[in-house]
Amino acid sequence: AETGQRGYLLSGDKIFLEPYNGAKQKALTLVSEVAAQTKDNAIQQKNAAKMQDIIEKRLTIIENTINVKERGGNVSVAELLAGKEYMDAARLTTKSMQTEETRLLELRTADLNKLASYTPTLIVFAAICSLLITFFFYRKVSTDFNARMQLQQALQDKNEEIDHRIEVIQGLASQISAGNYSIRLEEGSADGLGSLAGYLNAMAESLQYSFALLNDKEWLQAGIANLNDKMVGEKSVADLATDILGNIVDHTNSQVAALYLLEDKDLRLAGSYALEESQKREIITLGVGITGQAAESGKQMLLNDIPEGKLTISYASGHTVPKNIVAVPIFRNLEVVGVMEFGSISAYT
Repeated sequence: AETGQRGYLLSGDKIFLEPYNGAKQKALTLVSEVAAQTKDNAIQQKNAAKMQDIIEKRLTIIENTINVKERGGNVSVAELLAGKEYMDAARLTTKSMQTEETRLLELRTADLNKLASYTPTLIVFAAICSLLITFFFYRKVSTDFNARMQLQQALQDKNEEIDHRIEVIQGLASQISAGNYSIRLEEGSADGLGSLAGYLNAMAESLQYSFALLNDKEWLQAGIANLNDKMVGEKSVADLATDILGNIVDHTNSQVAALYLLEDKDLRLAGSYALEESQKREIITLGVGITGQAAESGKQMLLNDIPEGKLTISYASGHTVPKNIVAVPIFRNLEVVGVMEFGSISAYT
């Protein structure tokens, strides 16, 4: 807003007022967001109220000087100095808010470190208790089982075996009917119960395959629908690339991504997601690396076991190496026009 004011006061051209238009609402909205996020801090609430008052008064001075200029008058030095005083006050208030947040961060970090110091002791104690409980119940179950086995008669063995097999098959059928299609029963017997178990396994395998296909289709359709929504509207190439990568990263649980477009037989970086500046490659030659190879071959490329230092995913407390990197070619009219590259700390399926 100040830049637009200066430009207008010097040139008289209203085109310089474009940054000023809407600046008041944006600034007050940001202050309101800060106030909402610091409701538990009385100091920050006072700072936010003070900042709002400063912004309103500063923008009022800017508006007055613009009105004076529009009427053909001259803006006094006193008005300009008053505006400068409010800007200095805004900077001091901002510095005060930053200092307060830093203080709170240090306090909360100290509390967290204090709690973390108790964790090893609790873990050791819980582990010892778990071992004791496990040993006690193991001895009890083992003793009861041996006593029961000694009391059983030989003539009941076959009946118990049959009952057990029927129960297992019933459990398998119940699991399948409940939607657990990955369960299988190992039944080596050639009798009728063994055949029934084989049929249930075949049915479970068929249902698992069918529902997996259905889930994959639903996942793909949902991803396409969300991607179409992101691509609607007039956008620059950079904005469109950012929206596309953000949507696909969320849908595929990736943590890092880049989009390259084919220009003059080279791949040029159009957008990236969570990619460090030091790792950005603005231009990739066709056939070089998995990205260049994916563009040249038109096939998806998957890279496992990423070497240390080749690519890292950064976060607030450090870096980590992705487990998988996949390069996916982009087609238009059956021709490759670009490549998207994604990295994830978990394996892609």
